[in-house]
This record gives sequence, C-alpha cells and structure tokens, in this order.
Amino acid sequence: MKFNLFGKNKMPEIKKNRPGLEVLGVHAWESMARSMLNILNNPDNILLSKGKNINEAFFPLLNDAHVSSCVQSRKAGVLSLVWELDRSEKWTAETEFINKIFSGDNAMKLTGLDIGTIINEMLDGVLFGYKPMEIYWRYIGDYLIPTAIVGKPPHWFAFDEFGMLKYLGDYSTGMAQSMLKTKFLVVQHNATSDNPYGRGVLSQCYWPVIFKKGGFQFWTQYAERYGQPFLLGIYKRDAKEEDIEELITQLNALRNGGRAAVDEDITIDTITTGNPQQADIYKNLIHFLNAEISKAILSQTLTTEQGDTGSYAMSQTHLEVRQEVVDADKRMIEHHFNQLIKYIIDYNFDNPTHYPKFELYRMDDLNTVLERDIKILATGQVKFTDQRWRKYLDEGDYVLIDPANNPPKAMFQLMSKGNDFLFSEKDIVRELAEKEFNSAAEKMLLPIIESIQSGESYEEIEKKIIEYFPKLETDKIQEIIENLNFVSAIEGYEKGK
Repeated sequence: MKFNLFGKNKMPEIKKNRPGLEVLGVHAWESMARSMLNILNNPDNILLSKGKNINEAFFPLLNDAHVSSCVQSRKAGVLSLVWELDRSEKWTAETEFINKIFSGDNAMKLTGLDIGTIINEMLDGVLFGYKPMEIYWRYIGDYLIPTAIVGKPPHWFAFDEFGMLKYLGDYSTGMAQSMLKTKFLVVQHNATSDNPYGRGVLSQCYWPVIFKKGGFQFWTQYAERYGQPFLLGIYKRDAKEEDIEELITQLNALRNGGRAAVDEDITIDTITTGNPQQADIYKNLIHFLNAEISKAILSQTLTTEQGDTGSYAMSQTHLEVRQEVVDADKRMIEHHFNQLIKYIIDYNFDNPTHYPKFELYRMDDLNTVLERDIKILATGQVKFTDQRWRKYLDEGDYVLIDPANNPPKAMFQLMSKGNDFLFSEKDIVRELAEKEFNSAAEKMLLPIIESIQSGESYEEIEKKIIEYFPKLETDKIQEIIENLNFVSAIEGYEKGK
C-alpha cells in the first residue's frame, strides 16, 4: 500500500534560519537491495516462526473479546487523564504558542490537535511494540506548525542497524526511504538498542488466543453431543426394515423439536450421558487462558476477572499494579508530546528560553489542587491572578469581576483591598441568619460569637444556642458553632494584625 508522505500538497521551502528541514519526509533514497542489507528483522518469535508480519499475526487478536476488553481498560487508564501545559509553572510566550496549536486559535485559523485520538493511536505502540506517528507540517503565515499527527500501520516500516525508521513502501519500485526524525514520532514499548521494534504485549497473547479458540471448539462439540439426552427407540424383534427407518425418522424429528406418532408397541426412551465435570475442563482452560491474557496486557487479573477467592489486600495490590502500568504509559505519552513541543519551538523561535512541558494527570488531582488553593486564599496572604484561574476554566467560560465594584456575597467572603484581605463579619452573620432563622436571630448570634472569642467551652456555647433556638437539631447546632468559630478566628486574626 502506498501513502503520500507529504499529504496532498507539496511542502513549502524551509527558511534558512530553520536548518534540518530541507526535506520533511524522505531523508534519503536508497536502492532496495542496499537498504535491505541494513534493515533489522523484527526478532519477535511469533513473527519469525510463523513468517507473518504484525498485521497478519497480531491485528486479528483484537477480535477476541477478552483481548479487546483488556486493551480498552489499559488505554482508558491514560485516556481518562487530563492534559495541561506547564501545570506548575508560569506561562511564557512559548507556552501560549503551543497552547494555541494544541487547543486551537481563531486568529491563526487553527482548529487544534485531536489530543485524545493522538494518545489513543500512540498507545498502539504498547500493543505492537512500536507505532509510527506521522507529523503533518504546514506553513501558517511565518510559522511552521503541525496541523495533524496521524498513526501509520507499523508493518509499513522497519528499522535499520542504527535504529533509524525506514518506510518499506512498494517493493515494485525497488526503492526504500529513510525517514527524518522530525517527520515522525516513533512510539516504542520496551525497545532496546539491539531491538528497536520493542516488545508488544499482543505477542504474549498470541498462543493463549489460539488455544482458547480450540477450547471453545471442543467445548461447543461437547455441548452439542452431551448437552441433551440421547433418544432411544425400542422396536420388536420381528419389525420390518421400513418400520425401523420410520422410527429413526421420528426420533430425528423429536431431536429437532418436532413431534412424532408411533405404534403402541414401540417404546421411546431417553439416555442421559456425559459428566458436567468433564465440560468444566474446557471452561477452566478458557478461564486460565483469559487470566494469561490479562496478565500480559494489564500485568494483573483482578480488574478483569471475577474470581471466587481473593482478599481485599490482594485486590488493592492488583489495583496498585494497574496504576503503575498506567503511570508508565503516561510517561511514554508525555515524552513524545514533549519531543513534539521541542520540534515546534526550535522551528519557530530563534532563541527559545523555555520549552513548555506537556503533563497528564487525574481529575482527582485537580480537586486536590482546588482544595489547596481555597485554603491558601482563606489565609488572606495570597491573591491569585487570572492566569491561575485559566488552569481550571476554559477561556470564554468565565468573566473576571472587579472585587472593588462587585464585592462577593457568599459566606466567608474575602474583600480585597490591595494586598490585604478583610472578612465582613456582619455580612456573614446576616447571611447565616437569613438562611437558618428569621431576621431577629441576627442579634442573638452576635453574643454567641463573643462567647466563642472569650474562650468559653463547647458545652457552654451549645447551651446558649439551645437557649436561643430550642427547636434546632444537634447536627445543625454543631454546624453553626463550626461556622461561627471560623468567623471569630478570622476576626481575631484581623484585629491582631
């Protein structure tokens, strides 16, 4: 199969200040005879013994339900993560530039990269050992920008003795192509200097899938033979041949769900054969092979197998192993995106001062960061810039409000005055009163705050609240004390400054 390395349009000439990009796709043309002498064979035992390529040997394995389930589970561990640029660093001009390429920018007429699809295709490198990802470069104004990154079939490519990627192409042309590094991101799994093809996990699933097919075949045959009772027709010794044939026809009709009518001197009986435990042999074989597939792809079994035994500690261990696998895949994806970022920055910045960092993380981590930031804000010692909120919200989803003209009305509000923060105690109490009581309750809450500030015990404060509000439930009283205690602590801090 052929494919156009340059896309539909010819690539524009590269400016002099961007060396190394005179040719984006083909680095050198060599005769096939000379080139093949330098190409390393894929040392995978399955491919060598069967004389097949990756497409013929490993792609069909994905049709197996258990293999497909395990692959989806492993990929989902990474695809469920959130990506971000310079997560813990201040954004620079380089960061803004990369973000426009990845997320899209109307001014530059960029639709952005489909990061999810790119990551999904990159993870195929884990399955097959390696996955070439072609970068489609395009000039937009004065900038050289990747407009798409597309995965290519691994069996189209090979590696030479130096570990360089080569496009095998159409053998009828008698030519091979050595690829420039900046044209492809080559995702490799467990690759070494002597084996740039890596080790694909599907190679370890080959024989379990083959044996499982045989197990299913024998299991089906057993079910067909012994799954229903045999029908036995008993006829008299002097029965004629045509009567016997008619009896057999009637038995076949009964076996296929039909009906039969026989003479009263003919008896039809059933014989139950087979042992259910014999059928369990095939069932246990298939379960064992599924477990081997799970271990090959996920490095554990409990997240895909429903076991009858196993402890909580064992399940936690298996979850930890799965998380370690996800973390390894995450680092692999981050590495190649950061390599792409380096290409982009080097091509478009004469003297780059910063290379943005692409990072994947769980949404739970974002919640942890948000909780931390809220606590930091509550100290009154920090004021976040709008750049900080961009890390949590997409542009266009929020509008920044001037605190001086629009003071917030929420409970425990912060009122900004320069670098100082003041809590409005009266507004907080008023909001508590309006929410939980009538307007007269506001005057009653102020003495309770004074009691908290004077250091009275929890029991004494609780008695005062019950005295003022006898119908309150215990949980509500506890909530009020916690809220008022927070207000008093902040007020005391402000007065002590």
